[in-house]
Amino acid sequence: GLLCYDFEGNELWNKPLPVARTIQGTGTSPVVVGELLLLHREFLPEPSLMAVSCRTGKTIWNQVCQLARVPGPNNAYSTPALWQHDGVDEVIIQNRSRISAHDLKDGTKRWSIQLSSSACSTPVNGDGLLFVVGHLSGTEPGESDPLPTFDELLEKSDKDEDGQISNAEFPDNLDIF
Repeated sequence: GLLCYDFEGNELWNKPLPVARTIQGTGTSPVVVGELLLLHREFLPEPSLMAVSCRTGKTIWNQVCQLARVPGPNNAYSTPALWQHDGVDEVIIQNRSRISAHDLKDGTKRWSIQLSSSACSTPVNGDGLLFVVGHLSGTEPGESDPLPTFDELLEKSDKDEDGQISNAEFPDNLDIF
């Protein structure tokens, strides 16, 4: 569960949560964003991304997560990351088959991208970019195909020949970049 103590060691609140049924423990960490404490628990019995009040422990929102449909363990252990994108504060989480962004206000999913991963790394951002670690495990057709080099991608997709790949030029069939 979640526990909150003051600096004198007095318990302020506690929030019992179901015991995780995983092969590696929970592996995630809560993250404080303003007055919210975010917790990503993508494993049985209740996979979810939740936000609770730092002051009271009351659930502000809770989004049920669909466990990845992959061979082997389908648990996810990534710590949520905050990213501002298109003027919206997004909570980024990673699971075994995708990375997704959720609106910080209510947890609704804003977007997602397919990604094969052990789902234990934490996405990071800098200079307006989001960085995610993944690996090609070959669980889906095409996932083991080699990724194109940047030069190959430019040659194939840079329609306006400016040496960059814009959102409009990004290939529909490329899930990892």
